[in-house]
Amino acid sequence: MQRRLYRWFSGVRPWFTFSHLYADIADYVAPESCIILPNGIPDATPDSLRERFEERKGPMHILFSLQHEVTKGPLVLLEALGILHRKGIPFRASFAGAWSEVECTRKFKALVRSLDLGRK
Repeated sequence: MQRRLYRWFSGVRPWFTFSHLYADIADYVAPESCIILPNGIPDATPDSLRERFEERKGPMHILFSLQHEVTKGPLVLLEALGILHRKGIPFRASFAGAWSEVECTRKFKALVRSLDLGRK
């Protein structure tokens, strides 16, 4: 199990909203590889965020990890991904979590098709 976790975290730069969450993965990831992103960033500007992403190799990876229901926002995130796609900004997106609403699942699939966000 340990070996699998080391491989899974290899080359990853985890983002956290609270620094105390680092302890959960401290055995697998060096602290300098992590990015702490506080809830709300009043001084962030598009330019400062762009500079931070320019340091990365490859496209940004956006993770949605919640129960999939309309009120949790997966459809809103898809709309934002559609904007990135139209602007030609490279990204990867992963959606993890239980699908708890049939209507959300239907709308999600339809939106993926209409925004041309299928596997590329």
